[in-house]
Amino acid sequence: METYRQKTPLCIVEIAAFLLERGADANATARMYGGDQKTSGLAMTSAHPKAAGVQAALGRLLRDAEG
Repeated sequence: METYRQKTPLCIVEIAAFLLERGADANATARMYGGDQKTSGLAMTSAHPKAAGVQAALGRLLRDAEG
C-alpha cells in the first residue's frame, strides 16, 4: 500500500454529506480485499480516518445514510 498517498482530509464528513445529499449511494460496494466492501466498513477499519480524528463522525454519517 502507498500509505503516503492515502490521506483523509479533515473536512471528509462534510464532503461525504455533500455527496450523499446529491445522490451518492451509501450502500455502494467496492470489490477489494477478496469481496464486496461497503464504504462504512472501509471507513471504520481504516487507520487514515482514525488518524485524522474523523472516523466516528464519518462512520455515523455513513451508517445513517445506509438506511
